[in-house]
Amino acid sequence: MKRISILPLLLSAVWLLVSCSDSVDNTAHKSLVQQAVDVMDAHGLYASGTSWTLARRDALEAEPGSESEAQELISKAVHVAGGRHSSLISAGQPLPGSAGGEQSLPTVSCDDNGVWLISLPTFHGTREQATAYAHAVLDVLPEQVSGVIIDLTETQGEDPFPLLAAVHRFLPAGTVLNIRSRQGVTPITVESIVAHVEGVHASAPIKCPVALLTSTSTHCAGEAVLLSFAGVDQAKQFGSRTAGYAAVNEAFPLDNGSHLWLTTGNYVTTTGKEFGEEPIDPGIQTYTPLPSAREWIKQLIPNDQDYKDYVAAAVDLMDQYGLLAEGAAWEDARRQALDAAPHSYDEAHTIIRQALAVAGGKHSQLWTPEQREAIQNTYYTHKPSVSTTGNIVVITLPGFLGTSDAGREYATSVLNALSGRTNVPGVIIDLRSNNGGNMYPMLAAVHPFLPSSELLTFRTRQGDNVVTAAYVLRSVGVSASPGIQCPVALLTSTNTASAGEATLLAFRGLANTHSFGTPTAGYASGNSTFTLADGSQMLLTMGRDVARTGEVFCDDPIVPDVTTATPLEDAIQWIQQLTQ
Repeated sequence: MKRISILPLLLSAVWLLVSCSDSVDNTAHKSLVQQAVDVMDAHGLYASGTSWTLARRDALEAEPGSESEAQELISKAVHVAGGRHSSLISAGQPLPGSAGGEQSLPTVSCDDNGVWLISLPTFHGTREQATAYAHAVLDVLPEQVSGVIIDLTETQGEDPFPLLAAVHRFLPAGTVLNIRSRQGVTPITVESIVAHVEGVHASAPIKCPVALLTSTSTHCAGEAVLLSFAGVDQAKQFGSRTAGYAAVNEAFPLDNGSHLWLTTGNYVTTTGKEFGEEPIDPGIQTYTPLPSAREWIKQLIPNDQDYKDYVAAAVDLMDQYGLLAEGAAWEDARRQALDAAPHSYDEAHTIIRQALAVAGGKHSQLWTPEQREAIQNTYYTHKPSVSTTGNIVVITLPGFLGTSDAGREYATSVLNALSGRTNVPGVIIDLRSNNGGNMYPMLAAVHPFLPSSELLTFRTRQGDNVVTAAYVLRSVGVSASPGIQCPVALLTSTNTASAGEATLLAFRGLANTHSFGTPTAGYASGNSTFTLADGSQMLLTMGRDVARTGEVFCDDPIVPDVTTATPLEDAIQWIQQLTQ
């Protein structure tokens, strides 16, 4: 019987098994690389252009013989797709910024000059710790702050929101920073900041000098806080340049348990400057940032003499231009204002308002920057409109206070709606909700129904200032439209005030013009706006309104031609009677 050796057969079987196993492993390694490249393709901030095309091809065409070779290929590719802040995190390794362990809280202190020092440590905590982090600052801040120093010299980490929530009161309302990704631009607002941290609500902003201290250890989240102040007045960076990691990263899990730590966005300031891998250079480069910042803020903090000078400057304007700034009452109010000793802007504002009431009367006001912003926002809630009732045109003119561009839009929205309507049987101009503001866009909007010459006069202590149609159009920046000859009815109420009353008076004395409603608010006078040193605006009454009839108006309501509770219906009936 012939004996057969099975050794060669066993060796062949082992070789075949090993070969199949290597083939399976190679396929798994290539699949891992493919998965990582797909993630980079979709989310990597720099995964476009020639460099990425080459890096992508090198990764996908390689034949990794082991998991370590696959990871090496992924690491090379991720540095192209995401930049130097991107990396491959091995399975079992903690992710950057992951929560765990003790979380240091910010420290807050105040010096004798009322300057607060807030030191923001790196945040790597839980949601509950984020709340405690923010409140460690917010719970101790007073309403009035002379200045603040925010220490970011050791601030790193990945999550900027607890840090920003802690100092959000020193940021302006609205957008403070943007994130640019390949999908577009995402704004970071004060509202979105506080929404990220449970138990934190947006508080009233504090306006004061802000010094930000940085070093080469200021990294990522610290840089995001720094850049959020780029558009803030009186904010300055002290120290040395930052680390240069002002980027947004996300963790993407891979099948082998590792993670891609991939840069998906860069920070863009509200001034339009983008940062990513470039260090942020300080405005004041110094090895002693804290003393330098204290000295800078000290120079900006007003003293008692500054507050007296501030009041004196306002009183001087009242002296020159105030409609009622003469006689014994004014001399007494003037002396009291100049003799006062304010210790803050708030106290100075109170003194100025008391003097304004005498120099300008009830129509004069003082608005802080915050008050002006709040008031101006209320004027944007309603736009002018043009509609018809039957064949009668109805123009509704609400109050207006805004930029020159907004004023031009206010007027042109009406003029465009009137374009081509030369055969109008009658028009109703509804001023019942017009609480004032800037009269020029209002008059420009309805100038086709007005004479092309004088419209109104302001009578000041220095003389008469005549408002003409040409001046109105030039002020608003619109061209003259063809005149429309037809009956004009004007609707009034007790809400019709200031610029609304001026618009009413521009039609007074014209043929085929009638007013309907109730007496107006009684603010028929002209104000001029003066900006004071702290950004507050003083609205000083300089002149009384004088109609073309010679009638002089000021603090008394303007009584309509027809006092009625149904002004719209009565106006329609009046126009119909004239056009029958």
